[in-house]
Amino acid sequence: MNLKGKAIYIKFNSEDMEVEIPKLILFDVARQVNKYIEFLQKEKKSKENFAIGDNINKAENIFAKILIVSGEPYGRQEVILYLTIAEFLIFRYIVFCNHTIVYFKSIFNIYHTEKFKELFQQIEGLYGNLSRSEVREYWNYIKKN
Repeated sequence: MNLKGKAIYIKFNSEDMEVEIPKLILFDVARQVNKYIEFLQKEKKSKENFAIGDNINKAENIFAKILIVSGEPYGRQEVILYLTIAEFLIFRYIVFCNHTIVYFKSIFNIYHTEKFKELFQQIEGLYGNLSRSEVREYWNYIKKN
């Protein structure tokens, strides 16, 4: 049993991070998270493993949190999304994939694309603050369970 991996898994599921999301793209981000959940649910039907189920749960939490913050006052330009480190890693993956896929870039106007780029840069900055070895250990723990 990987005790270090389990300790990091517990840590990543309990410590919070803050991500500021421009309210203008909040529902686009929610739609991307929902598409990711749908994709994982299809995968789960063909393969039953801990990693897929865990990622679905985290993505569903992210989606719910986005819906909650979407109700914040209208005058705000940005909302703060509080995510555990584990949820943040999933969120980063979703934003990264959608930032690099040409299709998603083409459906947004230039202003939306710029806001997504800012979000992506913010996420990469936050990711850079995490310990690479802990992140690696976290993913290894999930894959092996």
